[in-house]
Amino acid sequence: MGWGPTEEQEVLRRTARKKLEAVFPQTYPRELLDGAEPEPRWAELGQLGWFGIDVPEDKGGAGLSFVDQVVVLEELGRVLAPAAYAATVAGAIPVLAELGSPSQLEGWLAPLLAGERSAVLVAGPDGTGVRAEPGPGGFRLTGKVGPLPGAAAAEVLVVSAQTPRGETIVGCVLRAIEGLGVKPVRGLDPTAQLARVEFHSVKLADEDVIGRAAAARTVADAVDRLAIASAAELCGAGERMLEMAVDYAKTREQFGRPIGSFQAIKHMCADMMVRLEASRATVEHAAASLAEGRPDAPASVSGAKAFAAENIGLLAEDALQVHGGIGFTWEHPVHLYVRRAASVARLHGSGDAHRERVAAAAGL
Repeated sequence: MGWGPTEEQEVLRRTARKKLEAVFPQTYPRELLDGAEPEPRWAELGQLGWFGIDVPEDKGGAGLSFVDQVVVLEELGRVLAPAAYAATVAGAIPVLAELGSPSQLEGWLAPLLAGERSAVLVAGPDGTGVRAEPGPGGFRLTGKVGPLPGAAAAEVLVVSAQTPRGETIVGCVLRAIEGLGVKPVRGLDPTAQLARVEFHSVKLADEDVIGRAAAARTVADAVDRLAIASAAELCGAGERMLEMAVDYAKTREQFGRPIGSFQAIKHMCADMMVRLEASRATVEHAAASLAEGRPDAPASVSGAKAFAAENIGLLAEDALQVHGGIGFTWEHPVHLYVRRAASVARLHGSGDAHRERVAAAAGL
């Protein structure tokens, strides 16, 4: 594995940045913050093939790697795109692509790849949370999971459930199915689209069960992908916060000089850069480990998620300090990014949980 982005990834990054700035202008997260429900804009991204970047070509995707997908996820973090995108591409789609039969790929996966629907993987941090009781023609699902990012907007739920015998199964249900409750949660960051998902004897038909034998491992990999997706979006948000802080330091004057000429501000911006680049390196390494199926991938994922969440959080604090009083105002966009950093740090496993996982992998 080489270090640094390839030429193709840089082209993808430039293309994604230009497109996403048009699709998700700064007014979009503000509309969510004000309680509005802007029109979904997934179809435009589906036309570009961004929902299937790391899906095999024979299943309708581009056949690239998860590292390439991370490039787009970082750019989504720059524009504070809603969490439904990451929930779909990093959680639901990989599980469907890995476990689905040809007919299930056509019925469930194809609309997601085209950007016609959004989806969420319904599973706890350990892949559990829902019970599946066998019944005539399928299963009955009961239990509660969440809050899950992206669940408030998801039209398709890819559910990981455990049978009484301890077997893990995965099935797909539509949001409108009888007995399913999706309860939005108003969090610090409305772009997270958080919701608790409740199953009250929801019918899962046999034909909608997409995986049994390899389901537990596939779900565990998807949960790790979601953790890295959130960390990648944090890096994108961190890059934008650093740019805003540097630009402000160049133009804001105090005592007749730009504040960026003061040593304290210079050091603060330098620290922000170090935190960003170190976080990005750990995230890219973890993404590559997942893509290559390396045995140390779970520990790499946890290390990257814990490291990025902590360091981008500190970067956000510094960005707010550089902006001074204006950074605390509703009109300035920096507070939107501070919200994202604080929110993502608590999603897909806490920092303590991920550090414990790294320690366990090291035998400590």
